[in-house]
Amino acid sequence: MKTILLMRVLLGPEGVAGQLVAYADGLTKHGISVSTLSKTEHEFEYEYDIVIWPNGECSNLWKSRMDRLMTTLKILPKFDVFHYFSSKSIFANYLDLRLAGKLNKLRVMSFTGSSSRIIADCADKNPYLDSKRYPSSITDARRKSRLKQLSDVIDVALIQYYELEDYIAPYFDTVERVPRAVDTQSIQPCYPESKGPIRIAHAPTNRYLKGTNELIEIVSSFRTGEVILDIIEGVSHTEALDRLSKADIIVDALRQGWYGVVALEGWALGKPVMAYVRGDLMSRYPDNIPIVNTNLDSLKEDLLTLIGDPDLRNEIGRQSRDYVEQHHDQAQVAKQLINIYRDQL
Repeated sequence: MKTILLMRVLLGPEGVAGQLVAYADGLTKHGISVSTLSKTEHEFEYEYDIVIWPNGECSNLWKSRMDRLMTTLKILPKFDVFHYFSSKSIFANYLDLRLAGKLNKLRVMSFTGSSSRIIADCADKNPYLDSKRYPSSITDARRKSRLKQLSDVIDVALIQYYELEDYIAPYFDTVERVPRAVDTQSIQPCYPESKGPIRIAHAPTNRYLKGTNELIEIVSSFRTGEVILDIIEGVSHTEALDRLSKADIIVDALRQGWYGVVALEGWALGKPVMAYVRGDLMSRYPDNIPIVNTNLDSLKEDLLTLIGDPDLRNEIGRQSRDYVEQHHDQAQVAKQLINIYRDQL
């Protein structure tokens, strides 16, 4: 173990659902020197310290390779920890991680979902998921091959939720669970109010996985004027949060079997959040997890229960805010990261 007086951490090169930025902000609050890197600007307007191609990824093969190499050579001496996300690297063959290993840098990978999920195995455990309709550009065989490659260039594998453990653990000697993070200090709670029509917010990144069409059909069957459904798509993160803050109920993922970052943000806003969480995964979370666990079969009935009970909505909203502060606040999550970094360096 080497002594690091001032730990310098690079987070990159591709964030998912704002997690790269959330981890960076949390680490900064503890005095850690952090920089963020992305290949391109993010569609939801997250800001990064280093962007390889600010105007979009370079289409010229040789210039692209040179840009990647020059970026790698610049960052290698500047950081002690290279913490990457979602099986991504600056180079497709993980050359930057191999070079970092040669220089005895700590290499960490946060696995966040589709990049590592074995779809066939996932669908076998989920009656609402059809593996043939799962949105993915690579096969399960390719995912397994990539995990095998990564096992040679990663020192610590991190999973953000329990569902990923079955896919990741066979390939890595060191696997830790570090949950997803949200900035609870910058998000003020707006607990549900009982007046006016009920506003349901839903922010799908993929309509099939989120069960969006089924949700639209169910809400359309309710009496006109009593419920407003706000589908949040294709907007900045700031606008999305603003629209979520106006909701009485937030509906997250209804088909994939676990909840997403929208649930964390909903909890931080003090809202009741509905999602389908598989039973085998639900049993691994604390008893006080405030998710309103529903599914495509029970969604209409469960929605009607919340719509008809303003006190219940408010109670769950307050429990949600308490839970996210305890388990997902970015400063709390960053403590776990710092301990892992220090143990491994």
